[in-house]
Amino acid sequence: MPERLPAAAAHGARERGERRSCPHQLPGLLAALDRYPYGCTEQTASRALPLLYVNEMAISAGLDTDVDVRERVQTAIGRVLGNQGSNGAFGLWNSYGGSDTWLDAYVTDFLLRARDRNYDVPERAMTAALDNLENRVAYASDFESGGEDIAYALYVLAGRAAHRSATCATMAM
Repeated sequence: MPERLPAAAAHGARERGERRSCPHQLPGLLAALDRYPYGCTEQTASRALPLLYVNEMAISAGLDTDVDVRERVQTAIGRVLGNQGSNGAFGLWNSYGGSDTWLDAYVTDFLLRARDRNYDVPERAMTAALDNLENRVAYASDFESGGEDIAYALYVLAGRAAHRSATCATMAM
């Protein structure tokens, strides 16, 4: 059952069809994600991405933490990197499968977030993934519609650039 919202907020949420989740729903949601039966690159990253934050969320919700989270995320990182080609792109099921700009942006986003949370992401793999995104953006055709994949790639690259700029500014002090 969703937690109670103030009347005005609840009215607005109903108009938009929104619901707020209760903290006690977190274990069930994570279990459903963990039981997802397939393991392509996107699904592996999708299963692991919330695990980057699960223990912080559990603590703030007064729930027990998961002691196996780090190992599970690190295993997912290894599996995802096993599907990375020599050009830095990610195949859906293996390293030599066709790649997709959105998938490359999504997996690179996951790897950057994991690395920022002190998971082991090899520098060579990270550099190749970022170089691949830069190349995809640089060689993107003009388009009249769509472009969501390029926008996501730009978002990932912009976030990384901001992170690098902040690091450089800190080092210059």
